[in-house]
Amino acid sequence: MFTDSLDDYLDFVVAYAGNGLASGHQVTILVEMIAPTAMTAWLRSRLPDAAAAFERGALQVQAARDTYLRGGGFDPARVMADFDATTRQAQAAGYPGVWASADMAWALLDSDLIADVMDFEAKCNQVLLERRLAAVCHYERRMFDAATLHRVRAVHPFSQDGVGLRFTRTTNPPGICFTGHADATNRQAFSAVLATQKHVPGPVTLDITALHLPDPDVTGEVIELAAARTDATIIVATSTMADHLRILVKTHPALHRVPVVIHSRD
Repeated sequence: MFTDSLDDYLDFVVAYAGNGLASGHQVTILVEMIAPTAMTAWLRSRLPDAAAAFERGALQVQAARDTYLRGGGFDPARVMADFDATTRQAQAAGYPGVWASADMAWALLDSDLIADVMDFEAKCNQVLLERRLAAVCHYERRMFDAATLHRVRAVHPFSQDGVGLRFTRTTNPPGICFTGHADATNRQAFSAVLATQKHVPGPVTLDITALHLPDPDVTGEVIELAAARTDATIIVATSTMADHLRILVKTHPALHRVPVVIHSRD
């Protein structure tokens, strides 16, 4: 999420925390631009039930750098493991999962971190598939340069026109159902989610019927995943997209040895 002022960010946090609590989830706010004590006071003043939520542990405010830079440096694997542990603890306490909001201004503490942070952000899309953790990363536009903001868009599931990429893991059949919009602006997020299926044994189904794919190169990510797998990939798409995918399959040098089935559904 991008904001243009601290006021916009504070208003968002109130709305986000309120919605998370209303849904029964544990809510964690990771702050950098504002001190944890100040954010806690802000939420107490704006959310009627904030005091009780803080008391029972349903609402928490922490310094973002204490999460991301614990131990003195940014260790993506450790941070991912910490998020997983936090989510499991919340579920053990009776919550369906965690809603987290993270102010990413901490990444400005070291300019060399940005590349690693962007890779980490892309991989976080894989965690969101589990539906146990919902997360919103906050970027203040005035604090990040244009090149970094462009990379931020690429690793997050929203596109240039504001239409988001949505994805849900399916079990019957096993695979992923995509909806929304995937293009060059959120290609890295799309690719990261597809990558979760690379080593899944047995057939997987990718339902892209309700996914708008205007960019041929991004569409090709689906075919590249099928080519990287050893078991069958089943793709469900609109008739127009299915015809296009069949052409890509026929011309891909690796797909003569990997089973790919394409179904059309309008």
